Amino acid sequence: MKNLTRITLMMVISISFVAYASAQDFTVVDETIEFDSYATWHFTNPSSVLSASRPDNRDQNTWYQERATLEAVDTLSYSGIYSVAFKGNPETIGTTNDFRMSKDYPVTQGAQLQQHIHARVLVPESEVDKINAVVLFHMYDHGGGFDYSQTGYNVPTNEAITPGEWSTITHWINEDRTVRDDANLARVGIRINYDTDYADDPPMIFVDFVSTDPDAPLHPHLSVPQNVSASNITSSAVDLSWDAPYGDDEVEEYVVYRGGFDDIHIDDFEEIARTSSTNYTDEDLQESTDYHYRLAAVSTEGLITDPTDITWVQTVTSTHEGDTPLTFELMENYPNPFNPSTNIRYQIAESSTVTLEVYNVMGQRVRTLVNNQEQQAGQYMIEFNAESLASGMYIYRIEAGDFRQTRQMMLIK
Repeated sequence: MKNLTRITLMMVISISFVAYASAQDFTVVDETIEFDSYATWHFTNPSSVLSASRPDNRDQNTWYQERATLEAVDTLSYSGIYSVAFKGNPETIGTTNDFRMSKDYPVTQGAQLQQHIHARVLVPESEVDKINAVVLFHMYDHGGGFDYSQTGYNVPTNEAITPGEWSTITHWINEDRTVRDDANLARVGIRINYDTDYADDPPMIFVDFVSTDPDAPLHPHLSVPQNVSASNITSSAVDLSWDAPYGDDEVEEYVVYRGGFDDIHIDDFEEIARTSSTNYTDEDLQESTDYHYRLAAVSTEGLITDPTDITWVQTVTSTHEGDTPLTFELMENYPNPFNPSTNIRYQIAESSTVTLEVYNVMGQRVRTLVNNQEQQAGQYMIEFNAESLASGMYIYRIEAGDFRQTRQMMLIK
């Protein structure tokens, strides 16, 4: 286990304790079940998995707060760069004695009935007096309402949680698979029951990852590889280059994954190479074909990071005179219309200073996706998440040296 940076919080002298259910007995689990998928949420890319409110699309991979705040911190990670500081919000908690972080319809990420939910949590010693229990729960939609099941861990009396250290807590999704459907698993989450004497300064814990996989892989203390780009694109080859990740661990090698245009999830990609270098040439490609690339870093301890976002490449058409040279172009976003995310693709013919911005129809800038960044000749793809924006037409515009181009896209919620 890595050394943890101590975060000092205000000590509270008064002590309160409320009895709570102990962790349930899991011996009744049918171990003959063969699951075809599991769900694991590593908070290594917090901007894409944390939300201040319940998302409109409740299938998306997002954890949201209820009467709480969720903030990514990079100094207390057990399995990656980030963990989540999960704290009650004094502005919204009112007289309620609990607050939660939840994920709706986790089956879309692979969770199934009869699996266990494992959460890696750290309760700071300075917060013990405020907390009555840390609770893992799930909700099942039976068509006429919700069934709720939970496993609570008293603080500080339950031995599963050692204040000041990373601890693993577990809850069984105890629904009968013979009569109930995985798809109706409506929610999983973590709840903190606390002493309302501290409503003005509610407690905080850290959550590193949540998983239904008993063998959920740990991540190294490394970010994903940085600034991935594609250059020297011909009808049959492409040069990929990237910068080393940041973090406390050392990199042993990089994994290069390749997929087709329709491949988005990493499971759909093929591992094509491992290299200790920060560049790789992929050859024997088909002309006029779209390819998606993703990369991951492997630490000297053999732990692997999350993959990078997709780098899109389109090989050129071969001609008698040679390969068609790369040109400046801003492509149509995909999908379009979209909700809430879409991919914006562009290519630049030579090294340029690039700015990519999004405007509403009133001409007001709503997002800067690339800010005056020096980029090499190549093809690029940027994800635009419009979860916080209203439905309507938006305009995206690129500047790359003397090149300018504008396109429109439609957000429909």
